[in-house]
Amino acid sequence: MTGRHAAGLLILCIAALPGAGRGQLVTDAEPRAPLIEREMEEIAEEPEELFLQNRVPPLAAMNRVLDRAGEISPIKFNVQSAFLSDWLDEGANGARRGLQIQQVYSAEYAREFGPFSAGVGFEYFQIDTTGAVPGPSTVERDFTIYLPLGWKVLSVAPSWTYIRYPEEEEWRDTGELGVEVCADLPLNPRFLWNYDYDKGRGSYLEWGISHNVPLRWGGEKLAVFTPSMALGMNSHKYIDRTTLTHIDWGLDLSVPLNHHFVVTGLLHFTKSLTRMEDEDGARLFENIVPWAGLVLTMEF
Repeated sequence: MTGRHAAGLLILCIAALPGAGRGQLVTDAEPRAPLIEREMEEIAEEPEELFLQNRVPPLAAMNRVLDRAGEISPIKFNVQSAFLSDWLDEGANGARRGLQIQQVYSAEYAREFGPFSAGVGFEYFQIDTTGAVPGPSTVERDFTIYLPLGWKVLSVAPSWTYIRYPEEEEWRDTGELGVEVCADLPLNPRFLWNYDYDKGRGSYLEWGISHNVPLRWGGEKLAVFTPSMALGMNSHKYIDRTTLTHIDWGLDLSVPLNHHFVVTGLLHFTKSLTRMEDEDGARLFENIVPWAGLVLTMEF
């Protein structure tokens, strides 16, 4: 799923999408779900003990309740909130003043067939800014339907996204087709492609890698440190040429409170690889953008 492609994709390739997408996603330089979602899956699958869950009784009680909820429903739900200093939308700084608040809500149903898995999912993505004049506003809303497919170490998620720009009268809405490919291999390689078939009439492509480093205390998992890198390319999507857009370096630290709830701190540096200006002469891709954020993720 793309959302807005994902830190993003918040905001860390975790699941095969919903995870834009899955809109762009804490996915291009945007903190979005793919990496954080993968960490959630790894934390849930590992039998090892979690440091905070073992020492804070309310966290253990909440984990038991969410375990039971997961046993009752065959649908997996994911809720994510991110608080960001900047919002990097496919390498361009889509919101740079005030606090950027990103929300992602997803529901996914999947089944396994031997080494294969298949399913269907829906994701809602919204980004709000507090820096707009005359006041806070919603920058973008995405509605994504995606199909998570898996085979051994490979995950593929084709998707369709309806994008709504509430504040833009001229570009009120548009649509995208996309696919995200992740491989459970060293460096967790990831590829994302989105094609705007309506207003933009062009493609955005992104290649990314990441590596999770578990941090333990007394044999229990305390946190996960994740360095990452992503490279973006725009091919005639609202522009008149094909060009590399940016490269993003990320340092994320995820602290699992229990097997369903993770708090992640983000620190990223996004470097422009092209010079393009809007109608007012402002750079669409700034030279270097350091940005940070805090992501809260719950899955059950």
